[in-house]
Amino acid sequence: MIQGEPAVPLLLELVVTDRASGLYPRARIVDDSGAQIGSPVDLVEAVAFTGLYQGLWPSPLAGDYSAAFEVYTDAGFTTLSDHEPGLEHVRIRDPAVDLADAAVDAIWDEVLTGHLTDQTAGRALFAAGGMAGLYIRDDAVTYDVNDRPIKVRRRWFATAAAAAASTPGGTGEGEVLTIEGDATHISPTKWQSFLRKTP
Repeated sequence: MIQGEPAVPLLLELVVTDRASGLYPRARIVDDSGAQIGSPVDLVEAVAFTGLYQGLWPSPLAGDYSAAFEVYTDAGFTTLSDHEPGLEHVRIRDPAVDLADAAVDAIWDEVLTGHLTDQTAGRALFAAGGMAGLYIRDDAVTYDVNDRPIKVRRRWFATAAAAAASTPGGTGEGEVLTIEGDATHISPTKWQSFLRKTP
């Protein structure tokens, strides 16, 4: 893929398979619908590299395109040579509004513990990890006269070590998120339901 910026001349290059010289390639820039964008870009042979042809797309527009290369035997572009046509994908992005790959990676790798505001993606992802058993401790907070849990909770921790070091019934042990719930019973040993409260 060739990548560039809007309005910055973009170099297009083609190496013909047999390194032939004296040819007249050109590139047609087309969008996703197949419509040609502007005039074809004529490529000229590089002085120091036989078989390499280069040309500039003078003023690219933001978007995704294809550069379709055709090779002619004459300067009037009337007779195609027997060289295989070429195709290259082109992506033109404005760096002021487009995130670089490194920035996207940084978003995915961002530590969730600093992004736990209610109703945010960070909180939802952190909670989802806890539902999968990641860095959590489940315990009971209070019991009834038969030692059955009536208030239970789940605590999320930032690391496995913090979760392992936490204690049943403990507080202030580095938990990042806590959810409590109420349990009801239908027999001395069987839970009927578990009602989760808002964290």
